[in-house]
Amino acid sequence: MASERAEEKRRREDERERERRFREHQRANNERAREEARLRQAQEKEALRLEKDAIRQEKDAEKRKLLEAKAAERQRLEDERDRIQQAKMALEAELEEAEACFKERCEERRQLRLQYVRNLLS
Repeated sequence: MASERAEEKRRREDERERERRFREHQRANNERAREEARLRQAQEKEALRLEKDAIRQEKDAEKRKLLEAKAAERQRLEDERDRIQQAKMALEAELEEAEACFKERCEERRQLRLQYVRNLLS
């Protein structure tokens, strides 16, 4: 009878020990699962941050290209304006020269007419 009680006591202690180890194992598994979930969440957050950063960089690059294109267009227009201004100045200079030549020829013809009239009168 004493040996049966001792055997029963040992079985209960073994059962409690198994339950304790099982709970400890479950606790460790739960903690590991929580840690894996935290790591996964951190990785997802980092991946999202990297994706947003990549999108921002892409938008910045597009904006930069657009600004560069606008600057190039402004420079092209400015160069065109300068070319037109130079051509206008060259035409004005030619016109002034032609006007001076015309006035000179008019004066020469006037002088010739005056000389002709003087010759006729003399």
